[in-house]
Amino acid sequence: MIETLLLDWSGTLADDLAATLAATNEVLAAHGRPPLDREAFQREFELPFMRFYERLLPGCSREAVDRAFFAAYEPLRGSIPLLPGVRCLLALARDAGMQVHLFSTMRQDLLEGEVARHDLSPWLHGVHGGVEDKRQALPGLLARLGAAPDTTLFVGDTVHDVEAARAAGCRSAAVATGYAHRERLAAAGPDHLCDHLPCVAALLARERAVEELAMPIATVGGLVVADDGEILLVRTRKWSNRWGMPGGKIEYGETMEAAFLREVEEETGLVLTDPEVVLVQEAVLSPEFHRPRHFLLINLRGRAHSKAVRLNYEAQAYRWVRPEEALAMELNEPTRHLIERVYGDGARTAAGADHG
Repeated sequence: MIETLLLDWSGTLADDLAATLAATNEVLAAHGRPPLDREAFQREFELPFMRFYERLLPGCSREAVDRAFFAAYEPLRGSIPLLPGVRCLLALARDAGMQVHLFSTMRQDLLEGEVARHDLSPWLHGVHGGVEDKRQALPGLLARLGAAPDTTLFVGDTVHDVEAARAAGCRSAAVATGYAHRERLAAAGPDHLCDHLPCVAALLARERAVEELAMPIATVGGLVVADDGEILLVRTRKWSNRWGMPGGKIEYGETMEAAFLREVEEETGLVLTDPEVVLVQEAVLSPEFHRPRHFLLINLRGRAHSKAVRLNYEAQAYRWVRPEEALAMELNEPTRHLIERVYGDGARTAAGADHG
């Protein structure tokens, strides 16, 4: 469930890539360097932006960059449009009761001016500009807002935005509408990769539908088994901080096996092989889950040939353990039942011996 929506400005809501590229080329020209085309800019640009300029213009000063950049950018700023789908996205977020904030490297005065020019203030709960390094600033912003990381979605158009979301432990949606190629964004590993803002709006709409419709929800999850026989457990807030198995909802048109492989890779970074269905369970209004839900739990088992886990926003910790060790941990009930069914009396006996 998304309760807080953070939005980058440049390249995410504002269609300002052409203006920024023109101003960037003025900076390069002032230092005797050839211009960049759009492809080269999307390949080279990075945040914090002075790293980008220091690579291209060794020894350049922030003052010199700002002087040349804003001299070219200011005359263009008043004609920069919003990207398609901005108002639809904001309306959807408002109707869902989300807190919506802008979070941008753009100077605060310029950002506020753009919000006023496009009459976006009624849709926003806060405007936070002038951020040099979002990776450092985002955890503090969430704390000040009282926003839970696992119910926050940060939408941006750069690798830096994806890294910032990861640093804060929140979800990321990368949109390929701005300053980075889609391939660069995909390589950064966002939780959601979108071609445009209507794709983000569709994501919000799907999540809202799941939250509001009183109906069973089909999910996958299960045993991630390493080559040495250990299994992976993750600890999540949504299951009362108990240990459990990675997994999530099946998407429309997706097979159970494909959903399991996708969810495990998204949540842990692990690429599994040999997925197989081993058990089907129900969790009907389980008190362990953080809100009332009726889940159809399709449990699978898959092989992991690496133990290099990279958690996303959904889990706070992970452990590789033997099945008998797992049964001695504080597990959610579906995970305990799965382990007992798959590993049988041997795991239960070993767990009892450990406690004897």
